[in-house]
Amino acid sequence: MIELKALATGVFAGISYAVSGYVRAASKGEKFNTKKFFRAVLIGVAIGGISVIMRIPLPDAEMLLSQIGATAIIDKLASAVYEKVSRI
Repeated sequence: MIELKALATGVFAGISYAVSGYVRAASKGEKFNTKKFFRAVLIGVAIGGISVIMRIPLPDAEMLLSQIGATAIIDKLASAVYEKVSRI
């Protein structure tokens, strides 16, 4: 049951981060970017899976906040790496 909760929290963390990014982009007049949305969700799922594999015991609130934070950091790093690589 803990595994399912960790995965579901990862999905929720990814969706939360993706929605916050959409709201920020929409406030700047940008359109919805499906690719960015699903990338954030997949990162959240991966983080949830990693927490299951590593058997990281965290209370629900801590798990959610840590996964949202990790999703944000990994998404920003992935974007930076992609931009560098795509310029080559």
